[in-house]
Amino acid sequence: MPPQRAVLLPIGRSPIHCLRLARCYSKNGFSLIVLAVTKETTEFGKIIQEIESTSETEYIVCEFERAQSVVESYSDAFEWNLVFGPGTRDMQVSMWHDVISVTALPPKHWVEHTRKAGDGKGNNISREMLINLSNRTESYELGQVSEEDALKLTPISIERYSQIKGLSWIRNQSKYHLHISLPANAGEMKRKEAREWEEDVYHRVKKAWNTFGRHALKITRDPLPSSPAWWSNIGERLRDFGIGGGSK
Repeated sequence: MPPQRAVLLPIGRSPIHCLRLARCYSKNGFSLIVLAVTKETTEFGKIIQEIESTSETEYIVCEFERAQSVVESYSDAFEWNLVFGPGTRDMQVSMWHDVISVTALPPKHWVEHTRKAGDGKGNNISREMLINLSNRTESYELGQVSEEDALKLTPISIERYSQIKGLSWIRNQSKYHLHISLPANAGEMKRKEAREWEEDVYHRVKKAWNTFGRHALKITRDPLPSSPAWWSNIGERLRDFGIGGGSK
């Protein structure tokens, strides 16, 4: 009888993405999912465990430094897998070492892969897949989560969420969408005023990243005026910052 499968899933600052990963493993026959957290992400792990409380898959929340004790408790019955991507590199390397220390075998190595248009900052041009790098014939498509579940993992009240200008939910991508609108008087703005608007955009985007996580947030903007020429410089800086859009 083949061993049951367990996965060590580091929980980072984009918990909605981690929930999608966890559900993918649960849907595809994994018996145990260890939500490996830091002090900063412990609450995210507990919320994911609660959301998935009706799942047949067992969920455990533990600080990543204690992962070795979990592996020791289950080592005889499970084949171990480790996700690279969420969390920090230190978390991943630490748990890789933990599995080898206990089982004398490296864990199966999983990554998420998606092809994107342009220089890698554009829209997805392929499905979002979880790939087993130890056996590339094994891969699973990531499913979606509901806006309701996403909000449970977002440190913001429903009232505040509904008040954020330009924010919406993309159902088929499991992401929030923040659209930056250009001021109505943009064509009449002086250079200093345009720079102040640009700085305000950076502030809004940074705040949104901190609230929702980079993985769970898509940012777009209105086209910028084609003149004066300094609007072009602003457009380049916004693109470098991760805010795409054209000119008009």
